[in-house]
Amino acid sequence: MLRFAWLTFVSLALAFAGVAPAAAADIEFIGTWQQVYSTGGQCADCRVVIRSDPGLQVDASNGWTADLKEKTINGEQALIGNGNWPGSASAAAKARALSAAFKIHQNRLLLVMQIIDPNGSRIRVHAVFERLTVPKSSI
Repeated sequence: MLRFAWLTFVSLALAFAGVAPAAAADIEFIGTWQQVYSTGGQCADCRVVIRSDPGLQVDASNGWTADLKEKTINGEQALIGNGNWPGSASAAAKARALSAAFKIHQNRLLLVMQIIDPNGSRIRVHAVFERLTVPKSSI
């Protein structure tokens, strides 16, 4: 069931990638999130930080980053963007591009990421995060 939900979310995200972004980033995405599940392998120390200054961006503790845009898909807020691995120690990882889509469901941040190797092969990763910090402006 969860796999179907992820595939549906990715399909919708890709289908609506050209839809005009919402007026401003929803504050509920901003903050630090701790990974609690991933199809790419468990990682007790993996975190992502979503921030809106100087623009909506996500940085991951394992070296990837992406510029994001807010979208509304089927009435739900989502963040969608593209990025790469500039912080990785691996030259092979640095050569990979990525697409990422985030949404919030039941107070958890859901991520669907597609990693694209230079040879064109693709890897899809699904991850779930729980919030560690809330931005001061939302308190």
